[in-house]
Amino acid sequence: MVDHRLQVGFFRTTFNLDLPKGYDVPLSIEFDSTFGHYRAQLYVNGWQMGKRIANIGPQTSFPVHRGILNYAGENVVAVSLWALGEQEADLRIPSLRIVKGGGVYESALDEVDITGARWEEVRG
Repeated sequence: MVDHRLQVGFFRTTFNLDLPKGYDVPLSIEFDSTFGHYRAQLYVNGWQMGKRIANIGPQTSFPVHRGILNYAGENVVAVSLWALGEQEADLRIPSLRIVKGGGVYESALDEVDITGARWEEVRG
């Protein structure tokens, strides 16, 4: 017998950044703070950046530092969702957004190589 209350999903999207060179812009990925019975894992460009346990909390914001994000091109965000209840709030993440942190800083760092995480699609 299948328990339809327990559901697992994996969601992926891409977005582009075009930030000026020579600046370090603190960015975070932020989950909605709505209470729910689910667990989520956040991945950015192949790197696991955090876990959200919505019925325990308290963390909703996950900083993503330079070297993980591509400041001048395409980025990939993926979320695994494990729904642990039957209510609507348990079956979805209300919102996920990119938030700018406390400031913008000039940086003497050269461009950071973000080619570290490699993966390939495997089916069946």
